[in-house]
Amino acid sequence: MPGDAPQIESDTAITALSEDEFATLLDKVGMFERNTHVAVGCSGGPDSLALTLLLANWVARRNGRLTALIIDHGLRPESADEAEQVKKWLVERSVDCKILCAELPLEISSVQETARSARYDLMGKWCFAEGVLHLFIAHHSEDQAETLLLNLTRGSGVDGLAGMAVISERPQYRILRPLLGISKVRLECTLAEYGQKFIKDPSNESRKFKRVRIREAMSGLAREGATVVRLTTTAQRMSHARNFLEDSSICLLAGAAGIYPEGYARLDFARWSAAPAEISRRSLARLVMCVGGKVYMPRSERLMRCYDALTARSKTPIARTLGGCRVIKRGSSIYICREVPRVSALAKVLPNQRWDGRFFLSKMGAKKPIKVESLGTKSVEFLQGYRAAKIPAAVRYALPTILGLDGKVFVPHFIGVSMQDSVVKRSTFSAVFQPLRPLSGAPFGFDVAD
Repeated sequence: MPGDAPQIESDTAITALSEDEFATLLDKVGMFERNTHVAVGCSGGPDSLALTLLLANWVARRNGRLTALIIDHGLRPESADEAEQVKKWLVERSVDCKILCAELPLEISSVQETARSARYDLMGKWCFAEGVLHLFIAHHSEDQAETLLLNLTRGSGVDGLAGMAVISERPQYRILRPLLGISKVRLECTLAEYGQKFIKDPSNESRKFKRVRIREAMSGLAREGATVVRLTTTAQRMSHARNFLEDSSICLLAGAAGIYPEGYARLDFARWSAAPAEISRRSLARLVMCVGGKVYMPRSERLMRCYDALTARSKTPIARTLGGCRVIKRGSSIYICREVPRVSALAKVLPNQRWDGRFFLSKMGAKKPIKVESLGTKSVEFLQGYRAAKIPAAVRYALPTILGLDGKVFVPHFIGVSMQDSVVKRSTFSAVFQPLRPLSGAPFGFDVAD
């Protein structure tokens, strides 16, 4: 429901975020291309509206473009009307808008998590289609503190306690959170200066959600010394520790791991197991995330159980599942490959779109959707050529196959795989392994600015 512009007492010491201060924050997450086109997620709440209006002025001063992405989750009867209201407000301020509709199932076990995933998926696809490289999100310092506490209740390690990053890299764009060091009340003060109304989302006050209950508990924690400033400072220190661990794990992977174009990885067990346990576990998690086509690492308790099984003294092969992958230890090597039951079922994929979070499929001149599913145990005409390429059996089961108009099944040519010439000539489709997350990314961290 619409709410009035935030009311700020005149004698308060809280000040609005100035355009110059905001520009300084963006300098920390730059650089931006000339005449840049950026996007911002705008829910219609005070935080995202404040960010949107600040960005509108920022791009105007740089001859850039801004598109506000408004998500209609359809979870409440009034969702569509609220999205149109937010669009009307922004159009009145000459801000370009796009309403993206999420098609969520009627029965959802985890409402907030499912809605969040759908929201980022829709915005990410829009950015990719429009060639937009920067997606802004209005998370602020209280959000960061809540994230740290939420992860603490889950038993998270350094990664979870580091909270959210200012810059989160994606294959085709990046997510920017320049307000992580800015308090919510300053954003409300900023919106009040604009005289802008906003939308009140009742789910932000519903105690059935854990994040809301943690938010309510924060005032009591602050009285005991766990203030927002101290919690965000702790997250910043954890981010420094996370960067050190990330650098160490990447150095280990550079010498002990190999990534193959068929979408699997191999680890040298001796080198991997000789590293400190935290570094070994982290490097395994990054491999699983990469091969599994996931955005987030597996849960720490599951990761530790898998690590313990792999490092236990055993003369027989060891096989475990983790993060949608099979992790197999045979002799001096550990193989990480996609778990077949977790592979996407038959799906229609447009050329040059990603399948299963791992492969880009293409055919010269093709514009219509391609029907794709995992190989499984099917017998395929071209498979003999792949056997000659010495692809492990466990890997072959999760390879993408393409269903032709005549019902025949084809295996694409995997770019980078040495195969028989006769097989390559018969392959009309090609596949490139390009997972959602690479093994290494931008340094994690943020600066507390408030």
